[in-house]
Amino acid sequence: MTRPAREALEPLLAVPGVVQRDLGVRPYPDVLLEQPEFDPETPMPGSVGGNTLLRVLDDAAIERLVAFRESNPASVLFLRSLGGAYGDVPQQESAFPARDATSFAMARAFDVPGMLDDAARTRALGDWNEIESLGGGVYGNFTTSTEPGWAERMYPPATMARLAAVKREWDPQNLFRRNHNVRPE
Repeated sequence: MTRPAREALEPLLAVPGVVQRDLGVRPYPDVLLEQPEFDPETPMPGSVGGNTLLRVLDDAAIERLVAFRESNPASVLFLRSLGGAYGDVPQQESAFPARDATSFAMARAFDVPGMLDDAARTRALGDWNEIESLGGGVYGNFTTSTEPGWAERMYPPATMARLAAVKREWDPQNLFRRNHNVRPE
């Protein structure tokens, strides 16, 4: 790590309560290998919610996003504008969904063990599904699932057909499937 970077981090590291420092340069794969071991007695925290690409940020969308945040005090809400060059690319020229979207919205209720019961989890998921239904697609890099069906939520039918054709040509055995899988069928 460079000296200016260390100097910039010093005030943050001096905050009371910091008990460990581990600064340095590492290859990215090494960082990924440092995940803690799973303890079945202590479930991992999760979240309930998702993201969507909104074609119109209207009163209905704003009201649902605010209601989601208010009904889930331990939650996060991101809203980003997607104007400019984002919309200059025609939909058929890219696999990215909803090129005509004007806003990206993401909301997640934190599901820390003991914080949400089954009823609260179900309610938050239902509330999120209402918000997602207003959108024109899901952005894959902000999803937390690779279960079957996610790719279909991310891509419009014409885009899925184009991606499946590419997959049939370059990966007919579906070797690369541990992601938001596009089947080569």
